[in-house]
Amino acid sequence: MLVIGLTSGIACGKTTVARMLSKYAHAAILDADKIAKGEMRIGKPAYKKIARIFGAEILNKNKAINSQKLSAIVFKNKTALKKLNSAVHPFVIAEIKKRIKNSKSEIAIIDAPLLLEAKLQDLCDLVVVVNAGRETQIKRLMRKGFSRKEALARISSQMPLNEKIKMADCVIDNDGALERTKEQAKALAAIIGGMK
Repeated sequence: MLVIGLTSGIACGKTTVARMLSKYAHAAILDADKIAKGEMRIGKPAYKKIARIFGAEILNKNKAINSQKLSAIVFKNKTALKKLNSAVHPFVIAEIKKRIKNSKSEIAIIDAPLLLEAKLQDLCDLVVVVNAGRETQIKRLMRKGFSRKEALARISSQMPLNEKIKMADCVIDNDGALERTKEQAKALAAIIGGMK
């Protein structure tokens, strides 16, 4: 199986590109964020670790993790973010490996914002970074209801995009028109098809 690692900074359009590549390259998507949410459900080992680290203040009345409360803590504090990642990443990585092993698809895309930080590139045949300018990221986050300050906090909590680009095999620019992004995704899908 061919494994494509897809990553970016926040609000760069990675999920949009993942859908395009899935369509054009007929690839299965392994969404690391969705897997992480699943691993944070009540009773799961990651849930227990997170509740132990951050305490009852991040839990709802039904004891589920309140992702907004947790985000408010970790995006203001790099140490807290590291603790959260160390609690969740091992379980997410194990689940991704399991899904790759059990997949019937010829091509899988690991859609992961922290692909490089979690060293998931070691599982990949090709690493793709979706790029967008900082102002584009800020505008997209502000359209989602974040203040400029909150947007900048989220952007600065991640590995800088220029560092990710240095580690990439391929970069898709998603700073302009959607049609241009589609053209790049189609071209990449053709390359991926030739790698099978």
